[in-house]
Amino acid sequence: MGILEAVQHLVQQGFEPKRDMYFMFGFDEEIGGAEGAKAIVDLLEQRNITFEYVLDVGGAIVEEMVPGVSQPVGVVGVSEKGSATAELSIEGSGGHSSQPNDQTNIGRIASAISKLEETQFKEDLQGPGEDLFEFVAPEMSFGMKYVFANKTVFEPIIEEILLDQPASAALIRTTIAPTIFQAGEQYNALPEKASAIINLRVMPGDSLRDIKQFIVNTIDDPDIQVTITGSEATKVSASDSNAFQNVQQAARNVHHDSIIAPYLMFAGSDAKHYERISEDTYRFLPALITSEDLQRMHGTNEQISVENYVNAIKFFIELIQESNH
Repeated sequence: MGILEAVQHLVQQGFEPKRDMYFMFGFDEEIGGAEGAKAIVDLLEQRNITFEYVLDVGGAIVEEMVPGVSQPVGVVGVSEKGSATAELSIEGSGGHSSQPNDQTNIGRIASAISKLEETQFKEDLQGPGEDLFEFVAPEMSFGMKYVFANKTVFEPIIEEILLDQPASAALIRTTIAPTIFQAGEQYNALPEKASAIINLRVMPGDSLRDIKQFIVNTIDDPDIQVTITGSEATKVSASDSNAFQNVQQAARNVHHDSIIAPYLMFAGSDAKHYERISEDTYRFLPALITSEDLQRMHGTNEQISVENYVNAIKFFIELIQESNH
């Protein structure tokens, strides 16, 4: 709605762009975008239409986001993590619960999950996560500024700090989230089969093949079958391009005291579909989000303030004008 309001305002002001600008709206982003964004991209690809950049929804402007930075930080997703599903399954003899084996199917799957959560994927401050801190470092307090100015020396300490919180830990490693466990129907019968589903958010550079091998090696149980499906992370778009600077400047024109920086987006967006026909893809929600807003997102009483909505319209007006060259 903010995009359409912005376009309507500019048209009413007599604005005529010097270049082609496309406004593309899907309807199924929450379930993957196959019939919305992907279908749009398929059509545009047939017509040999490509873009300098595409902007989709993504990171927002958040207060107290980065340690040592007092200003709000607006984060523009230059990549999004992949989303994969790993299934662990085991089949074996069942029997009566009065005579269990020392290791049951449920126990072995539970042990496998415990090993994965205890081990975790290796953290590494690199790529978009590293870029975020490089962009905000000049605005940090002296102590934090010194640490990030000497990242080579302090990287283990920085990573330890980031691992302390789930949101920052997700910036530097592929994450493991067991979400479904299935086994058994009767309280006194040992199930013949047990399985678990694990959702993984995949870092740029990690392949599904490597992730499967990590899981197999970590659980170290040849009787547990491991299958993995899903997508790897998107390519990393440039944070030193004219396109990124257009987004950055448009955001600063509206939110004057904010730092606008690249980052790695954890969730999925329609932007991934446009990689085929665009030099760069970015993900940004031009709104100042509070901790209360984050708790309401996709939940009860989800809302946006009138001021935020007006500022979103202003941002898109600025972005269209900044990109009109």
